[in-house]
Parts: sequence; structure tokens; C-alpha cells
Amino acid sequence: MAWFLMGLLGLHMALTDATARALVSDFAPEEIRGTALGVYYTGIGVADLPAGLLAGFLWDTISPSAVFFTGAGLATVALVILLTVRLR
Repeated sequence: MAWFLMGLLGLHMALTDATARALVSDFAPEEIRGTALGVYYTGIGVADLPAGLLAGFLWDTISPSAVFFTGAGLATVALVILLTVRLR
């Protein structure tokens, strides 16, 4: 099961990491493309630390399912925002 899950994680990273990198590169001016990617990945790293701490706190104090339901709730909020915001 662990090998299967690691394969899924690798597939997820392959599909999402390249897409995000291409999106950042497309929107950034050519002369600061490297800086834009650096800022993007810095933001990802800075956001990962509190997210991991919150997940660990919920896992230890409440239950492992609290982590799942918190993530599902936040994903639902993101979906609602995505569906209600119109691009110009």
C-alpha cells in the first residue's frame, strides 16, 4: 500500500508542480522570471510550515479525521471562491 501511495504522490507532484511553474513563468516578465519562481516557491515553503503545524496539532489533540475534515472544508471554501470570482 505504501508503494501505491508513493506512486500517487509522485503522479500528483508531476501533474501539479509543472503546471504551477508554467503558470508563474507565463505571467512573469521575461527579465524577472527566475525571481518570480523564487518568490512563488518561497511562498509555498512559508505556507507549508504553518499548515504542517496545524495538521500535526489537530492530529494530536483531536483526531486524524479532524485533519481530513479541515482539509475538505477548506477545499470546499476554495471551490466556492473559485466558482464565484469572475475573471476579467
